[in-house]
Amino acid sequence: TSGDRATAERIAHTAKGVSGNIGAEQPQQAAGVLEQAIREGRETAAMIEDFAVAIADVVAAVRSSAGATAAPAVAAGPVDAAAAQAAISKLAALLADSDGHAGDCYAEHAGLLRSALGGDAADGIGRAVNNFDFETALTKLRVAAADKDFTTWES
Repeated sequence: TSGDRATAERIAHTAKGVSGNIGAEQPQQAAGVLEQAIREGRETAAMIEDFAVAIADVVAAVRSSAGATAAPAVAAGPVDAAAAQAAISKLAALLADSDGHAGDCYAEHAGLLRSALGGDAADGIGRAVNNFDFETALTKLRVAAADKDFTTWES
């Protein structure tokens, strides 16, 4: 959506290679189709959705195999407001830049975000991040942060 076609093509290429390395044929094929389409300027929303579904299926299989079906727990006790603010700001910046590292950031801070923003809000943000819908994730993050008196950027 930002018009950075080179980065989009690189991400699709990387996803194709990683998928091939782990034997995930559907994501590999979908990423290959998407990579070629981006290179030729003919990608469609359906191609992106096919890729997202293929990746989501692999993630679900990993979670199921690892027994990690439950969401990260909400920490007991008071929330470290400074740590929460830092995590929210970092995630917001990555989402605003449509940076693929947003998924890693969310995963790293999921428990803290669930504690600070509430489980339902954090889970909605996580779903959007995992679906590479960074715009929706950022909107949800901003709403949840404002609701809990956090900001989504460093002052």
